[in-house]
Parts: sequence; structure tokens; C-alpha cells
Amino acid sequence: MRVHLAHWLCVVVVFFGGCKESPFATLPETPRCGSEGAPCHYRCDLKCVALAVSSATDCLIPLEGKLAADRRSCSFDDGSEARFTDVLPQTQTALNAQGIGVSLVRQGSTCLTVSAIGAATASDPQETSVSIGDQRYAQKVWRDFAADGGSVPITRIEVRCQSGQHYLGEGPTICSECSSDGGCPASPPLVGLRVILGSSIQFLLEGDQRTTPLFTCRP
Repeated sequence: MRVHLAHWLCVVVVFFGGCKESPFATLPETPRCGSEGAPCHYRCDLKCVALAVSSATDCLIPLEGKLAADRRSCSFDDGSEARFTDVLPQTQTALNAQGIGVSLVRQGSTCLTVSAIGAATASDPQETSVSIGDQRYAQKVWRDFAADGGSVPITRIEVRCQSGQHYLGEGPTICSECSSDGGCPASPPLVGLRVILGSSIQFLLEGDQRTTPLFTCRP
């Protein structure tokens, strides 16, 4: 009976210490970046930044609402309501320092939740999150102190996209591919909740050169 040569070779190797793996065996897969333990490098063309802003258009309230006396909510004629996590500050300075969280409730259910908490420093991040249904975008931004009072550079960025992808950027390489000179632009693509206090209070969601006006509320 004939025996295949490869079988004899394997038998000989086994006898002296084990049969080696075939050179044609499937190589172990290299884990793809994006998980919690292995974030991808932060990029300047993250599609999820624009997606978070554009998706919010499904929840905007075109009517002008009325701010409650306790400054914790804003009600609209169609029954919709904007509920604030904390008392809405009365000055822009206090608002910028404190941050704000708001949920838009339409037809009895929460359509959108946005929060922008804290002012970014070198040790504590400014955190922003957007939740629409079961989709959630989240980011953390750290900034260094500017001794001359000028612009405050970003030193670290963490972004978690709606798809679950995790991105991280640190130091001078945060967005090295963003500009022709390899530097980081003044405003890398990030999501921001902008609140304008005035005769009417405007809430806008911004990011990647897009703006979604969420609602307007009068005091």
C-alpha cells in the first residue's frame, strides 16, 4: 500500500517533536482597530460627525417654545417639550462654564438627547454626546492652557461613533492629515451644542460645517 510522502514526513517530525503546521494554514487574524481597547487613530474625515448633526433634523421642533419659570424646560404648542438636565443659566458666561444637557420629547417619547458638559482643560475633558433612538455619538476633548490668552490647542480627542467605532488622537498627531502643512486646524470636525442666549434662546447642533437648529425658546 502506497503512503503519501507528506504523511511520512509528518510521521518523522512527530517522532522527533511534533508535526509542524502547514505553511498554507490560515494566519491568525489581526484585530481591527476601533474597539474599546484598540481605538483607531482620530481622522479628520469622520463621517459620523456629520451623521450625528444631520440625523438630528428628524427631531427638531420648528415652533418657538415658552421657557418655564424654573428654567428647567421649554414647552411648545404642539405638545412637544425640551427638558434640561439642570437649570438653564441666565448668562452666556455661566452657560459656557457649566454646559447643558437637553432632551427633546415629542408625542410622549424622547426623540433626541444632547449634552455638552464642562469646559475642556488639560486635566478634565469637555464631554459631548448625542443620542437619537438607539444610536449614540460621544466625544471627549482636552485642551491645554494658553498662557497668552490666545487660542487653546486641543491635546487629546476621543470619539465614539454611532457604529460603535472608537477613535483616539493625542498630541501633535491628532489630525496631521487635516491640512497641507501637517498641522491641526483650529476647529477639527467635532460635534458641538451651541446655545445663544438673547430675546429668544436658540439651540443648535453643529459639526463638520453643518448646523441643525434644534429649537428656539422665549423667556
